[in-house]
Amino acid sequence: MITRRFGVQERMTYQICDELDRMMEPHGVAVYVEAHHLCTQMRGVREMHPKTRTTSYRGVYVDSPQLRSEFFDVGGLRRGAS
Repeated sequence: MITRRFGVQERMTYQICDELDRMMEPHGVAVYVEAHHLCTQMRGVREMHPKTRTTSYRGVYVDSPQLRSEFFDVGGLRRGAS
């Protein structure tokens, strides 16, 4: 629904979060999107594999750093890590 059209990664992350929240009506939603962008490589970014990471939270995740941390732990993700 969302990724069929061109868009900015940040906006897409928020839209995915909003749609999950709307469709499922859960207590909370957490979305993590990680992507490689050709545009950064074309501009001469010196990293070998530059990644852009975006997150979006709704419901209980907004006010609970502990839940957000658990989300990253369960997903096998570490903030700031490659």
